[in-house]
Amino acid sequence: MAKDARHEVLVTIVGVCGSGKTELARRLAARGVRVRIVAQEHSCIPTLWRHEQVPDLLVYLDASAQTAHRRGRTGLRPELLREQRRRLADARRHADLRLRTDRLAPEEVEAAVLRHLAERYTGWEEACEEHHGTRRSRGSRTRAG
Repeated sequence: MAKDARHEVLVTIVGVCGSGKTELARRLAARGVRVRIVAQEHSCIPTLWRHEQVPDLLVYLDASAQTAHRRGRTGLRPELLREQRRRLADARRHADLRLRTDRLAPEEVEAAVLRHLAERYTGWEEACEEHHGTRRSRGSRTRAG
C-alpha cells in the first residue's frame, strides 16, 4: 500500500533573501506539510540544507535584488546577492524544484510546489486540486461546484 505523503514528506526550502521562503513555508504548513527553511544563504557550509535530514523535496527560490527590495530586503546589495547565490550553489544543483519568484504571486509559488508534490507522491493530487478548486471526474478537469 502506498504511503499518504501529505504528512510524511519533508519539504526543505532554500533561497536568497526576499525570494519568498517564509511565505511559502507558512502556506505549506497551513496545508499540513512538514516544511523546513534552511538559511543556507547565510552559511559557509555548502551542504547545510541536508545536515538534519535529507529532504524528500528540496525547493530553491531565487529573486532579483529589485524584487528583494520591493519585499522589504532593502539592504540586499548586488554583491551580497551574488554571495548568497554562491553559498546556495550546492542546494541549487540538488534542488528538485527551482523557481524564480520575481513575477510569481505567493499562491503561484505554492501551486507549483503542490503540483510537483502531486507528480511525485500519493495523496498530493487531491491537495493540488483542492488548492485550484478543481476535481478530476472521468479523466477530465472540472470546476468544483
